[in-house]
Amino acid sequence: MATRKTSPKPKSQSKPRPPTRGAKVPALPEEVAALLGRHPPAMRKALLALRAQVFAAAPGASDGVAWRMPMITLGGKHLVGYEAFKAHCTLFPMSAGVVEQLAPELGDRVGGRGSIHFTPDDPLPAALVKRVVKLRLGELAAKAAARAKR
Repeated sequence: MATRKTSPKPKSQSKPRPPTRGAKVPALPEEVAALLGRHPPAMRKALLALRAQVFAAAPGASDGVAWRMPMITLGGKHLVGYEAFKAHCTLFPMSAGVVEQLAPELGDRVGGRGSIHFTPDDPLPAALVKRVVKLRLGELAAKAAARAKR
């Protein structure tokens, strides 16, 4: 009786996925999804990309809503807000000081005392979003330290 040779099992043809960078972006809460759903697809996509950049820069942050706009909070404090309007999207660092510190770099993106404007065609660079978030985190930490000294 002849023995049958078996070939080894073929390896999976799928390519390994590259490791993900940064923090995992949490699922979009229904309330935030409803707010973003009011906007055209290009604006919504730009805001979702911004949201992902903020979460990458602020591990442990969470979604929320304040002043009828999406907000990202950390430790119960407002970190940044974001919203779309007719002609632009806006990142609200919740701090005029952060915008003032970055004003030379922001140039004509400064939309007011405490807002940073961008469009879907000209989004904020990830490095700039990271700097905004890190400055804001520094402010929140300094305020918490000052409260603790009282």
